[in-house]
Amino acid sequence: MKPSLITRGFLAFAPSPARTASQARPPSVSEFDWSTISASPSLNYTACYDAHHWCAKLLLPLDWLDPHNTSNVDVSIAIIGRSARVAESDPRFGGTIIVNPGGPGASGVDFVLRAGELAQRTVDSDTRAYEILSFDPRGVGISEPHADCYGGDEFARSLSVAEDRIIGWPDEQAVDAIKWRAARAEAFGRLCSESGPGILAFMSTSSVARDMVEIVDRIEGLRNGEQIRTSSEDPRRQRPLELRTAKTLKDDTPRIQFWGFSYGTILGNYFASMFPGRIGRMVLEGVEDVEDHYRGTLTLNVKDTQKVLSHFYETCHEAKSRCVLHRTGDQSPLDIRARVEAFLDSLSDFPAPFVSGTHAVSITKEDILERFFRALYQPQRDFPAMASTLDEAMAGNFTRLFLVLARPQSYLPPSNGSRPFTWSQDAHIAVIGGDAKSQANLTIPDYVEYLEALKRDSPDLGAAEGRMRLDIRGWRVRPRYRFTGPWTTPEPDTERTVPGRPAAPLLFVSSRLDPVTPLANANAAARAHSGSRVLVQENAGHGSLFSPGACREGWIKRYFESGELPPEGTVCEPDCRPFMPCGRAESMALVDASRQARGQGDYMAGL
Repeated sequence: MKPSLITRGFLAFAPSPARTASQARPPSVSEFDWSTISASPSLNYTACYDAHHWCAKLLLPLDWLDPHNTSNVDVSIAIIGRSARVAESDPRFGGTIIVNPGGPGASGVDFVLRAGELAQRTVDSDTRAYEILSFDPRGVGISEPHADCYGGDEFARSLSVAEDRIIGWPDEQAVDAIKWRAARAEAFGRLCSESGPGILAFMSTSSVARDMVEIVDRIEGLRNGEQIRTSSEDPRRQRPLELRTAKTLKDDTPRIQFWGFSYGTILGNYFASMFPGRIGRMVLEGVEDVEDHYRGTLTLNVKDTQKVLSHFYETCHEAKSRCVLHRTGDQSPLDIRARVEAFLDSLSDFPAPFVSGTHAVSITKEDILERFFRALYQPQRDFPAMASTLDEAMAGNFTRLFLVLARPQSYLPPSNGSRPFTWSQDAHIAVIGGDAKSQANLTIPDYVEYLEALKRDSPDLGAAEGRMRLDIRGWRVRPRYRFTGPWTTPEPDTERTVPGRPAAPLLFVSSRLDPVTPLANANAAARAHSGSRVLVQENAGHGSLFSPGACREGWIKRYFESGELPPEGTVCEPDCRPFMPCGRAESMALVDASRQARGQGDYMAGL
């Protein structure tokens, strides 16, 4: 029997008692084999990767709307945890914080391995220490079945990625190219609907939110020394939780501590709106507009993108010789920008030929801008690398750029028994296309009008963001389980644990300038959730996890510990600026974390 870990009315999660001294020497990353773990209706943890981590595969029902799981079909959810720096018996132990890195299509396993230590250091304080837990959502990464529309045929996937690059970004001045891309999206939609894995119809955000409820309950079962709740012979066979009334939930119903980034804010918003009585603490950072997501209109993402692009030139000029693009005699950021834009124009006139080994390719303006778009997500880390890529390219050396040209992406550290995770884009489209209202009736003229609006917001990068609308236009798989709002929560009760009400208001966190989730989204979300607050950090980039800031981190620590919110209008300064020396640069060295999201490459890129 595990000691009670209920804290301030919400569950302080505990690790599995299955972790014993016999597991004190876990295998190395290269030796760990996920296939050695058996999926189970219970959380059976085993040591994995290194001494800090533990893993499990949890069986959950494929269809949460089938109350008795009559199809007898389950999904296997890959779960990873990073141990707290104190024992769970220590009074400083604050439980487990579940994190989601976004996407949709990003691997929580990969995120914890790459950035779990950084996240843990952000939330830990002298008085609290937390475990960090994440999971690969349905269809993603190590979870099974895989949302792989190509059925493991990586050659076919490579051809598809190459065709995308050949078509290029949609251009309202080249309607034939838009039609070509629309036809390719239609073909991909048919491939997935006609021969794709059956998981595609069960990957909605609603299903994943329901999965999180079950993960919370299973951890409570471990806390109580029980794997199955006595209220049912198998918790997988309960009625859908959203169909139960608040009165059926006891006052000690376990509650989640959650930190979601980018699309993770959509997942958190769904969870909070569907299950408000399950909220203990919830931080949503880099906030996507949930209504825009549900409508499938995708119109709000690039409102501040152009400003972040300008920030690159501004900080480069400010850094002078620390930025390799800076030249003696530059009077303003416009001088640097003019040289880069002249180079880009030259590539528009005539792409550059490039040979690398047996590869012979052309380098286009869009190749440079694609890399630029990724760099906007993490300026602190990626602006210097982007400047070097540009400087070399302008000198005729495209080697650094070639390494990141469009190709099938593979994520997760190498491990025995695991296929490379290359289907993040399939999962990405499946979730967004399934959550959104059908876009099948979107006409080409309507799309051209939409694209023009995006390019008014961001002339340089709006077209890159516009690709997704065509992708979901071709999507045909419709999930049964679709929460349709409203995305709101009732007034929280911070003094007592009241069924159906959050134990604390939500905390929304935003960069001042975010390339894909503008600050306005966070303000709109806060208005919809009673008592919530927005915390702003004066940095550019997609969220602020990778932009160190003691002020922001202090508020996040206090919020998780006590539910305390920053005063209305609180704005924090970052500790560092791109290109400049940073006393806390070690935080960045913890992470090569930017690889995933939106199925396009970098972590907090395209999230």
